[in-house]
Amino acid sequence: MRQNVQISVFLTVTFFLVIISCKRDSREQGEVADREAEYFEDYDSPSNKWGFLDTQGTVVIPAKYDQVSGFKEALAPVNFEGRWGFIDQQGNPVIPFSFRAAWQFRNGVARVIDFTGAPCILYRNGRKICPVDMTEAYDFSEGLAVFQRGIIYGYMDTTGNAVIEPRFEEAWRFENGTARVMIRGKQGLINREGEFVVRPEYEKVYAPSSQRILVKQNVHYHFLNMQGDQVGAHYLQATPYVDEVAAVADAYGWMLIDLQERPLNETRYSHLRPANEGRWIARQVDHFAVLDSNGIVLTPFQYAQINNFSEGYTGYLRDDLWGILDLTGKEVTPPQFGLVWDFHEGLARAAFQNGIAFVTTSGEVPFIPEYPELRDFSEGLAPFQE
Repeated sequence: MRQNVQISVFLTVTFFLVIISCKRDSREQGEVADREAEYFEDYDSPSNKWGFLDTQGTVVIPAKYDQVSGFKEALAPVNFEGRWGFIDQQGNPVIPFSFRAAWQFRNGVARVIDFTGAPCILYRNGRKICPVDMTEAYDFSEGLAVFQRGIIYGYMDTTGNAVIEPRFEEAWRFENGTARVMIRGKQGLINREGEFVVRPEYEKVYAPSSQRILVKQNVHYHFLNMQGDQVGAHYLQATPYVDEVAAVADAYGWMLIDLQERPLNETRYSHLRPANEGRWIARQVDHFAVLDSNGIVLTPFQYAQINNFSEGYTGYLRDDLWGILDLTGKEVTPPQFGLVWDFHEGLARAAFQNGIAFVTTSGEVPFIPEYPELRDFSEGLAPFQE
């Protein structure tokens, strides 16, 4: 008899829990529907739609989306009639159009915002997690993402669990196993356990590179080793190390230094900056040139602007027109374009008198697009707008 009573009580409690859960789910679904309806009261679908074309200029995915982002991990976030979802490279819907905003996948997870405004973590199978105490979330890097709770920041893993509880005024993405954070207006570096590698004592801290950490303290810059101890001198300005070379500035100008902070040559410049792929851009007065990582000047100081290198090439500006340089500093094309963007998958966008087209590393135009707007190639496809 007692066993029957216990079973009856258990079933009654279970019944009420199910009813409560259903009511809560129904209330949440109603809230989403209300917010969604409110959102679409002011939504105006653009008349010029977006699609994707391949490297031959063939339209692979017709232009029918309000907005799109590039492909990442074989999926692209696209907006169809005001709702974001994800498609594959054949244009097939993979994750339903049900979000107010969506970003690219990174290591199997993406961030999305539902129509309540809640930031969520989305997995490739379409499952999502929306932590209840999160007011904002950012992209994952090295398996962790910055999230915001109220006005303070912490870090979560890909399951939505806070692995570093919010306690920072500002927080940045993880790079090389550490992340920059701010407490009481000062910056420091933490590891993945939330422990300080560099105490928050600096105006600015940069990600470690070449076993050195660049910091700005008061008005000067200097380097720390990985134990947080200062090494070397103070500088008026400096860049982080890139492949064991950094640029620093003192009262006499900018120079390149090695890990022992010895100058690579005696030349001083008006400015120096890293330009990717073992190259540096130097400025003398109002003209620019390309240097290699040994400080050897590869081009004359004759350019009004030089972009960063990508895939072995970059754009340069001379005589009010743009051309293409290779890593040796050779001009692959004369100055002939209105503008040149970075190379992606062997192609770069270039501005012509009658619009934008793609050019190869030799400056050739593989096809003539007929669209007012193009974006860079990613995983073999580029967004275009009709």
